[in-house]
Amino acid sequence: MRQKFHSPAFPLFAGIACLALAAIGVIAAPSLTGLALMIGIAGLLWERYRLIRALRNLISHLQRNDLDAKLEIGAGVWGEVCRAVNRLFQQRRIEHHLHHLLPDQPAFRQIDPLAIHPPASGWTRTVAVLAVGQLPISDPLDELRARMHLVRDPAARQQAVIQWHDGHLLLIFGALIPDSEPLRAALDAAMAISATAQSDGLSIPAFALSSGQCRIAVVPILGLHLLGEPLSEAALFLKQTPPATLTCSDEAYLQLRSLGRLPPTRLFTRRHILSIGDIQAA
Repeated sequence: MRQKFHSPAFPLFAGIACLALAAIGVIAAPSLTGLALMIGIAGLLWERYRLIRALRNLISHLQRNDLDAKLEIGAGVWGEVCRAVNRLFQQRRIEHHLHHLLPDQPAFRQIDPLAIHPPASGWTRTVAVLAVGQLPISDPLDELRARMHLVRDPAARQQAVIQWHDGHLLLIFGALIPDSEPLRAALDAAMAISATAQSDGLSIPAFALSSGQCRIAVVPILGLHLLGEPLSEAALFLKQTPPATLTCSDEAYLQLRSLGRLPPTRLFTRRHILSIGDIQAA
């Protein structure tokens, strides 16, 4: 869809020409000076009105953020403005399409991405890693979409980074906010995922939870990426975990106890496999 914004240049030239004629008329034809002067002033006022109207239309067009619309290119400087705006919207269309093609991090909707500037050597932070197991859905594409539906909102609320490790889906908490409580956020996310699965008629997936130090850096092609033992640990524990249960690492289990998220008299084996019902709300 093309939108036309008329160039205000012609009335400007006409007004300047009339003022020039008025100046000449002072000497050559004094009787016509007043008329030429009035026409020149009227032309300049009309040019100002058209310019303001065109700018307001352009601002309205930009505020609507209509990526499919294109401005009709005029002549002169105004045409250059329209051409620059068209290039801007073309770039926005490309970025909008890439958003659907590239991986998405829901957590970036809750924070300012411009504040994330890891150094070349990366950050080292204490994180909690929650691995989310597969759902019993036969079609792999449907299963993947259903699992992403379950983790999308909890990942955004708890500002978790989503990452794949050895074919397992991981939610990593505390990577973007260094002063947060990552283990508490991971438990809240597991409870939210379980509640959403039940309300949507889906099975509760298996979970694995680990915590420890991770390295965060920006890697070419991959973008923001995390490395560390807690990721491998969570992916390994997930293979040993039945549905609707959560396997904790030793460090995560001790922190879970200290947070009061387990009944005080509950005893577990060294694998620390918990049912979702064992985890108490904070």
